[in-house]
Amino acid sequence: MSLRRFTKSCLAPPIVRVGPGAFNPVKSSTDDDTGTPSLVVANRASLTWPDGATAPDPALVASLAAMPAPLLLELDPFTPVTPTFAQYAAALAQQLPNLTYLTIGPAPSNATAAQYAATVSSVRDAVHAILPAVAVGMTIDGAVTPKQTVAALGRAGAVADVVAFRAAPAPAAGV
Repeated sequence: MSLRRFTKSCLAPPIVRVGPGAFNPVKSSTDDDTGTPSLVVANRASLTWPDGATAPDPALVASLAAMPAPLLLELDPFTPVTPTFAQYAAALAQQLPNLTYLTIGPAPSNATAAQYAATVSSVRDAVHAILPAVAVGMTIDGAVTPKQTVAALGRAGAVADVVAFRAAPAPAAGV
């Protein structure tokens, strides 16, 4: 298992846009001055799912629990997802009182959007069955045809409470 912690030394802090209808315990759903959805900056970590695991390692939980809230955790399955992935995500969420946002990585491409949407849906259902206040969602990579990927996610019926967007260092094709 691998835990990556993103600190202020990263190129830019992660920004999460939380729109109308999405649960956001940190800020109101709109910016008072502009009426647009608020930007929320969260402490961010990324975790690779130990293939087949149904519960997280206690040392890993302790490390993540020590991070200040709000915590945005990206959970990455680098092997084919099985039902135990959603079970692992729910067990992890249940043990992290500082967890506000759980996103599933790695970010999809146009070709993987349908399977990714199904994975996010199963994780969202499992986590919300235990903790409906945790926002579960997707990661979109701005460097990999984001417009086409988002369209493919829409066609696949993707549902998310939160979307974490990784900005591209330069404009990508299809933007």
